[in-house]
Amino acid sequence: MNQKLKFNLKNLLILLAYIFIFGNDLIGQTRCSSLESDQVFITTEIMPKPIISMNEMEKILNQNLNINEFELPASNKIYLSFIINCKGEPLEYKSFRPINQKLEVAVIKTFKEYLKWKPAMQNSRSVDIQLTIEIATEKNKFTILNKKEINNK
Repeated sequence: MNQKLKFNLKNLLILLAYIFIFGNDLIGQTRCSSLESDQVFITTEIMPKPIISMNEMEKILNQNLNINEFELPASNKIYLSFIINCKGEPLEYKSFRPINQKLEVAVIKTFKEYLKWKPAMQNSRSVDIQLTIEIATEKNKFTILNKKEINNK
C-alpha cells in the first residue's frame, strides 16, 4: 500500500510539474518572456500596430454599443489599459477612472472581439507591451482620442 501511495504521489507531482511548465499555453493567452525577463515594455523600437485602424474600431464601438443605455455624466473618458503579448494578443484589460462598470465591461468585450494586433518589436524580437487607449463618451457617441497616435506607431 505504501508503494502504491508513492507511485500515485509521483504521478501527481509529474502531472503538476507538466501543468506548471506547459499549462500557460493550454489555458490561453499569456504574457511572453520578453528578452531576459518577464518585463512589459511601455515603448519599443517598433510599436504594435492594430490590424484594423482605430477609426474602424471607433465605428465598431458606435455600431455595437448604444451609449444611451448607460448612465453617464455629460462628458467623460474611459482609459483602457492592456498588454499586447509577443503574439499580438491583447490581455489584462483594465479601466482607469471608472465611470460605469457595465459600459466598461461592454467596451472591453468589444475590444477583445474585434481588435487584434501585430506585436511590438525590441532588438528584433517580439515583446510584451502595455498600451492605454483614451475613449471619450460625449455627444451620444464614442470617440477614440489617441487613435492617430496608435495608428501611426
